[in-house]
Amino acid sequence: YAHTHGAFFKIFRIFKRLSKNRLISVFGAAGERDVIKRRLKGEIANRYSDIIILCDEDTRGEDSMQVIKNIAEGISEKTLNKNLFFIPDRRSAIEKQISIACTGDLEVTLGKGNESSLIDKDKSLIRVEEDVIMIII
Repeated sequence: YAHTHGAFFKIFRIFKRLSKNRLISVFGAAGERDVIKRRLKGEIANRYSDIIILCDEDTRGEDSMQVIKNIAEGISEKTLNKNLFFIPDRRSAIEKQISIACTGDLEVTLGKGNESSLIDKDKSLIRVEEDVIMIII
């Protein structure tokens, strides 16, 4: 899952050691939750990831781009549309991740784990992340 900044720190340190080439991460932050933690997640990802793709997690009705911009406040060493991407639709973000990966890159998709839905303002969208990835590849 890696919902907290503490979990982010631990898991990114491990991923960076495992990566033979670039670390490409896809993640978001929950809407209508602690805004301060968003920036911290961005700072941690910035430190360890070579490429960051920010997307929806569970917006709960909060504006997707606002959540993404809050995370991006912690990202200082990346250039938008070069090694930092804002792609709110999670499936499209994963597609981007897979399309830019090269041999030896480690691709990590964080935040949803085995949860089967994304929570929006009025509904839950049924989506199993593993299935989405398998369809794309």
